[in-house]
Amino acid sequence: MLYMLLVAVIGWVLVRMWTSPVQVVALVLTMHGARQIAVATLPQVSASPFMMNLAVAVLVAIALGLSALRGRDALPSGSLLCAWGVAIAFYAYYFTYAAINESFVEESFLLLILQVAPYIVLQLLAMTTLVAASSPDELRSALSSTWCICLLIIGIALTDNSVRAGGDDSSFRLMLRTQQDESQGSNPLALADVGVMLMAITLHVMPGVAQSFFPSMPRVGWLAALLRWARLTLVGALGVMILWISRGEPILALLAMVITTFTTRGGGRNTLVIACPAISLLAIFSGAAQHAFDLLVEWFPRLGTVDEGVSVRQALVERLLDQYASGGFSVLLFGLGPGYSLSNLGLYPHNQPIECLTELGIVGLTIAVIGPINNWRRGWVLLQDSTSGAIFQNASFFQTMLTFSMLVSLKRGSVVQPDIFTWSAVLAFLHAAGSRPFRVVDRTRLRPSKHPSCARQPRHRVGGSGPQRLDSPRHRHAIA
Repeated sequence: MLYMLLVAVIGWVLVRMWTSPVQVVALVLTMHGARQIAVATLPQVSASPFMMNLAVAVLVAIALGLSALRGRDALPSGSLLCAWGVAIAFYAYYFTYAAINESFVEESFLLLILQVAPYIVLQLLAMTTLVAASSPDELRSALSSTWCICLLIIGIALTDNSVRAGGDDSSFRLMLRTQQDESQGSNPLALADVGVMLMAITLHVMPGVAQSFFPSMPRVGWLAALLRWARLTLVGALGVMILWISRGEPILALLAMVITTFTTRGGGRNTLVIACPAISLLAIFSGAAQHAFDLLVEWFPRLGTVDEGVSVRQALVERLLDQYASGGFSVLLFGLGPGYSLSNLGLYPHNQPIECLTELGIVGLTIAVIGPINNWRRGWVLLQDSTSGAIFQNASFFQTMLTFSMLVSLKRGSVVQPDIFTWSAVLAFLHAAGSRPFRVVDRTRLRPSKHPSCARQPRHRVGGSGPQRLDSPRHRHAIA
């Protein structure tokens, strides 16, 4: 039944794509999760992941063509540079360095690049282009489609035993056919990102979607309060279910949601900067953190494997840092070379800042962090300036996902994976779209007018009503 509903939702997305091309974003964001559950019904797809990537790429190309035919207002100059500049510079630096260092000769490194390349093209470049060309309401509708697909994928993973490779709850795995051969492997974190997106969209986007269908709902106080608590309960339940599938991703997702919530308020960043380190140190030194972890292991046995994984990765990180520190001045600047950990140690360190520093040096790490940090700040400004509406809800979701990607980069993934750059680019485009209305109105007011009707100009906010036209009688009177 869930499979049929999933097919129906995907079909509905394809139908709506012809009038709203940004709907294809729902397929791009969920294509990896959809492939993980397709192993039971479409084994040929899981045996060749590039088939699904190619199918999604064709749909994205059609969506880009439809978007170009529709035509949209041009973004302010410099928007592409803000969104893509750092990412393109980083990948150009990374791949050029890899070619000079002959890293592509290593089979494991080449395989990693081939697996990541579709996401660089589809998520970082194509998907963000569609986001930039869409209206806030269209984007919110696309995220609601993403929510439906994510919910069905998680539901199938939890209820269908045929997609599991583990026999009991403590060894829950999804079946996965590896790229190299036809053997079945395990991928315990395959649906972590799908589940996190489901939680974030439920919290930030779905209330606006519900209100758009039922505009009078906020007027009924008890109903609005009931739905608010139901939403929070659903987010908590989703966190518990995804914690059963993955490891620490739901905890990091909740932390990212809290950070986003605080940063939407004045002084929220300063409060977090002071409170988070203090609370963390207090929890560690008091033993509360270890006690809480032990309690979680009793409830979720899969977390018991964390200690072993942490010890292995810690040894790997220590060895990398020792070799990096003893490499001389040129190594400090440019690192040991892309793919060094894979080629020499057989595994990347699952800590992207450490991997970036040791393999690309201070130069590579500087290039990598400039864009995401600046665009996180742009997202914060966007949340401050748009207090409600679709712009605020979309920005809250993408800000949460960028924060989550930054947090999760400390425990998994390789530096070439584009997740952080993707969410960062989306925020840059959303911020640029919020700056699209004409600012020339402010330039005409060189001196404050004494006329009451001209002195009381409403402050323009992102997501609010745009500035008045210059040819209106009011502006003609103000300029005169």
